[in-house]
Amino acid sequence: MFEIEEIPDRDKLYYRVQKNWIRDGRILPGAIRERGEGENRSMSTDWEKYSTAKESQDRARTPKDNTIVSFIVGFLREETLLVTHAPTEEIELDNGSTLPANQAHTDVKSGQKKIGSEEIRLKLLEECNVEIRFEK
Repeated sequence: MFEIEEIPDRDKLYYRVQKNWIRDGRILPGAIRERGEGENRSMSTDWEKYSTAKESQDRARTPKDNTIVSFIVGFLREETLLVTHAPTEEIELDNGSTLPANQAHTDVKSGQKKIGSEEIRLKLLEECNVEIRFEK
């Protein structure tokens, strides 16, 4: 198991945006969302300390169909979102395949403000930087 570390405010987190959430070159607000249930509900990202934007893209089921954007951790925290380093171990799936371990994995969760709110989605879209665009 990987050690859980404190992520500095100046660092970047990479977030995948599937091409279905992009229209006319613009990311739709619905792309910014938490997934999962209960305590596991979060916006899944990769910390730049342990991942590049390309490595983050390559973790997608179909890498070329994903744009990678980045967020500055300090900005997320200013918006009262919770940023927690949450590395994952290798996971065996029901179909016999495996998901590799990911030391970069970081959860971004709703804090005082909800990630799914229009206000937060629009702020995050304004502040994100596109690192890699999906291939058409």
